[in-house]
Amino acid sequence: MFSTVSNQLSAISLSATRTLREQRSGISIQQSAFSHHPLAVGQATPNSF
Repeated sequence: MFSTVSNQLSAISLSATRTLREQRSGISIQQSAFSHHPLAVGQATPNSF
């Protein structure tokens, strides 16, 4: 059970790092778009934490 959980976490971390590396420009574009919409930022901030 613990081995499967650790395998899932490692796979999630690998996919997350790969996504960040590939979509860094896209994330910056999304952040600039959110900065112009305070309501969207207020709704997305609690979900990210």
